[in-house]
Amino acid sequence: MCCGSQVMSLFDLQEYFREEEKNISLEKKLEEFNKNFNIIRHQMGLLYKQYGSEKSEWKKLQADSSMEIEKLQEHIDSLEVKVKEYDEQWEVLSKSGDEQKQLIAESAKRMVLTMADMTVLGRKCKALQKSESYMRKENRKMKDEMASVECSVTQRIGELQRHKVTW
Repeated sequence: MCCGSQVMSLFDLQEYFREEEKNISLEKKLEEFNKNFNIIRHQMGLLYKQYGSEKSEWKKLQADSSMEIEKLQEHIDSLEVKVKEYDEQWEVLSKSGDEQKQLIAESAKRMVLTMADMTVLGRKCKALQKSESYMRKENRKMKDEMASVECSVTQRIGELQRHKVTW
């Protein structure tokens, strides 16, 4: 019986040492996995940071490109108007003398009317800007006055409530 229990304890001891070795190897693997995980997490953080900076650069580039496209479209529109005007002028020059004089006179009249309209519109714009400025000042004054009236009314209500409590 003594021998059987010793054999059992030897078997248990061997089993214990095998399990201990397994645990040690598993701990080493776990530490290695943790190191790898931390490295990967750090790399992910760097990638997210890089992605954010590249995304902001891309958005800035996209905004700049859209502004440039808009400017170029405006330039194209103005060039189209100029070409149309040049074509009309070319047609005038290709006409006979009397027709040419008549078309030049009509063109001059249109130009004078356009210039007059531009002058009138410029004056109206300035008047509207002055009016807007005046309205903004008046609005600001009204807001300040309203705030002071509100403050005084609040004070008066407080005084009346205190006076009511003492009665």
